[in-house]
Amino acid sequence: MSGQLMPAGKLAINLDGSWLSSTWLPSGARPWPQWSSVLGTAAMPTQHGQGPGKVSMSGGWTLAISAKSKASDTAFKFISTALNKEGALSYDLAGAAVPVRKDVAADPRYLSSNPTAKFWSALVGVTFYRPALPEYPRISNEIQVATETVITGQGSPAAAVNAYAASLKGIVGPSNVAGG
Repeated sequence: MSGQLMPAGKLAINLDGSWLSSTWLPSGARPWPQWSSVLGTAAMPTQHGQGPGKVSMSGGWTLAISAKSKASDTAFKFISTALNKEGALSYDLAGAAVPVRKDVAADPRYLSSNPTAKFWSALVGVTFYRPALPEYPRISNEIQVATETVITGQGSPAAAVNAYAASLKGIVGPSNVAGG
């Protein structure tokens, strides 16, 4: 979708995240110089329009030291270097990532690196974290499969909903699905 359909003008909306534009940057997998003048950004509205009016989901990665590490001091030095301001800035620039550090989010190099950098980092204040449940990644994947089925013309919206519902019941059990 992001590599072919969007640049060809065949997809009007793509519900995605900050990382998507890294594909289109000159250093990305599918450079698309016009992306920032063709596409806009919009925050996800809150479920019932309540304040603050927008919401974001977050989560993804971490660096950690195993309790069984035989080199925990060295691992800590690595993590400290990787996540200091310059290390974090380098990572965020390379992957069009949302900074976890305020000093990186305010850094002119970050703010000028990508036309959407300020938009995404401004959503941190309304961000919730993804559920830390083993089923969540599987459910998230099924949403993507259903959406892609419809967008690519492989199935009707009704068929995609039915397939999603069946998958959801298989993941969490029929008693945990409304109308299940």
